[in-house]
Amino acid sequence: MMTLNEALKNGPVSVFFTKIDGTDRQMLCTQKVDLIPTEHQPHNTEYKQSSDVTRVYDLDVKGWRSFRNLSVKTWIEV
Repeated sequence: MMTLNEALKNGPVSVFFTKIDGTDRQMLCTQKVDLIPTEHQPHNTEYKQSSDVTRVYDLDVKGWRSFRNLSVKTWIEV
């Protein structure tokens, strides 16, 4: 079974999580560089990983966002 971080590197993932303010959010996101517009691509291919927070590109909002790993309720590859 693939981990969330592996799935994010492979393509779009729908992540359902609880925001810091207590509201739930579903986000279609990725870390796959090919799916990120050129002007938003990271300057290097290495993401600064944290054990607490995951940084992703939100495909709907078209911008970088993050979520706390412990707040993730479920996720699915799209």
